[in-house]
Amino acid sequence: MLLLDEPSMALAPLVISDMYQSLAQVRDSVTVLLVEQNIQAALKLCERAYVMAGGRIQLEAGSADLKSQARLMGSYMGRADVGKAAEAIVDGA
Repeated sequence: MLLLDEPSMALAPLVISDMYQSLAQVRDSVTVLLVEQNIQAALKLCERAYVMAGGRIQLEAGSADLKSQARLMGSYMGRADVGKAAEAIVDGA
């Protein structure tokens, strides 16, 4: 298992791109647990995602499902509360 905590923090965009390409190659042979605020990059790599707010898991879903949730994605850009956005998705709003 490969555990990564904020691997893209303070890296140049080109380095981040190279790193995620490498992760995509190893994920087929190694389980990867990734904690990341670069949500766009993480969702391209991962099959499942968990959204946390206040130290608690607010939402668990497939990456493709989360990519399509504009309100939740907006919360990661500082435009809304993550917990409320996740609750709205769970409740079907």
